[in-house]
Amino acid sequence: MESAKMVSIGKGVDFDNGSHIILKDYANIGSYALLQASHRGTITIGKHVMMGMYCIIFTQNHSYLEEGFDGFQGKDVLVDDFAWIGHRVTILPGVRIGKHAIIGAGAVVTKNIPDYAIAVGNPARVKKYRKSVNQ
Repeated sequence: MESAKMVSIGKGVDFDNGSHIILKDYANIGSYALLQASHRGTITIGKHVMMGMYCIIFTQNHSYLEEGFDGFQGKDVLVDDFAWIGHRVTILPGVRIGKHAIIGAGAVVTKNIPDYAIAVGNPARVKKYRKSVNQ
């Protein structure tokens, strides 16, 4: 795991394969989160990210196109700067959460979420946008 300044990590957080997890300055990981990176994918948590409790982030999934169960696909996950991730959010492999985005509690994020978007649901869908500082 790369070191950053003033990172907050709640109790019971599971960094599964922490060598593929990057936490940037002032990142906040909620209690009992599971960040499951693999050698096939890296999780990057940006600056000033706020994450609720019991969140799950995966970088790897079984390759359903391969025979047997030994085929894996891995993709990077990025939670970009100043994003807010609600309680019990699940983020799947290959997803980018944009800067200043908000993900509502319980959402399952299967696709990229743009900067300043507010997304909720299963699967997560953009419902509206926050105002950017430039608007």
